[in-house]
Amino acid sequence: MEKERFLAFTDAIIAIIATIMVLEFKTPDKSGWPALAELTIPLLAYALSFFMIMTVWYNHHQLYRDIKNITPRIFLLNTLWLFIMSFSPSPRVGSENMQVSFSLNFSI
Repeated sequence: MEKERFLAFTDAIIAIIATIMVLEFKTPDKSGWPALAELTIPLLAYALSFFMIMTVWYNHHQLYRDIKNITPRIFLLNTLWLFIMSFSPSPRVGSENMQVSFSLNFSI
């Protein structure tokens, strides 16, 4: 497999993961500052998740910088990594999804 195609596919999956996290936000019932105040914790959770994903993505590119060929083993490990990243925390703070994903992402 070509390295460029492999990295482009990985980049696309990471972009989809980051996009789906934004879609989790619910439209507030109110308007103005009180509605924004209700979104403070979900926005902070989103920011933490987003920067965690981007940091891991950057490190992923640094890791693959010196790799010449994508072997089946590298492909399998990258696929497992993408699978775990797809459980990234969403802005639903305190949800079971967030607790499981933090455990998975930080245990690697």
